[in-house]
Amino acid sequence: MTLCRLLGVDPYITVNAGFGDAWSARELVEYTNGAASTPMGKWRAANGHPAPYQVKWWGVGNEPWGDYQMGSMSLPQFELKHNLFAKEMKKVDPSIKLIAGGAMPDVMEGADQARRINGQYVPDYLSAADWTGQMLLNCLDNIDMISEHYYASGTQHTDIKLQKKVPIDPPLSFIEWQRAPAVQVRAKYEHYQEYLKRISALRAKPVPIAIDEWAYFGGAPNSYKTVPAYAWAFHEMFRHSDVFQMGALTFATATMSSNRTEAILNPTGMLFKMYRDHFGTIPVEVSGDSPQPKPTFPPGGDQPAVNPGRLP
Repeated sequence: MTLCRLLGVDPYITVNAGFGDAWSARELVEYTNGAASTPMGKWRAANGHPAPYQVKWWGVGNEPWGDYQMGSMSLPQFELKHNLFAKEMKKVDPSIKLIAGGAMPDVMEGADQARRINGQYVPDYLSAADWTGQMLLNCLDNIDMISEHYYASGTQHTDIKLQKKVPIDPPLSFIEWQRAPAVQVRAKYEHYQEYLKRISALRAKPVPIAIDEWAYFGGAPNSYKTVPAYAWAFHEMFRHSDVFQMGALTFATATMSSNRTEAILNPTGMLFKMYRDHFGTIPVEVSGDSPQPKPTFPPGGDQPAVNPGRLP
């Protein structure tokens, strides 16, 4: 909490929804945000911080869709757990915003998790292996944002026919290599549009996306060639700011270069600083279009039907 205050950023805490339980999550919210007169708030005050921390953003579990997670469970089980956590956490602080652990078809394909659930490499929308779709169907009242992750690659792509990741051969052109992180953002935008078509309750209560893990496995962070690639991803999020309302680069240390005694912002860190200092916060409507080339690979899963960089 002290570090967040010093940096001027909003804290975002994720509770353990694997082996953890709703009682513990509720206790943590009360310790963090409760008045000093509450049982857990009293403990916080005794530990040196009488005033509540007023943490707004709370995640319920991290990547609960992955069978590699300790305490992983089936999707129907996790839906029950998410709803239970949400109700208990909001009992002690109704003002908090809950971020659910989601995984659209691009993630369930990319992490090869859909196949173990219903045998599909790329899950159909709202099928048993469409984690985000099912969460939006069955937990919408208890979701304020949905968490989505992605890790872009400039050297591998999804082969829908072979149902696996394969090397990109011949290699991407430099401009397409730089486009790769934005391509993943565009894929999530297209998936979200499909949910809007299929879930009427989502149209009545839109739930924005928090891309709270993302990075590009494309090159060293101290290389300038990755800077336009990350900027392109930024602008694809900005282009759809009604959908994407939070982003968090996975590897914060990748923004710095350091030795035992000093640290400086590397090119990636300088990019983040430039946008923080100068970009602003108010979306501006833009007319016109700059047509982009067709996507390099056929659409499906983590590959969109339209390349990023245009308005539609």
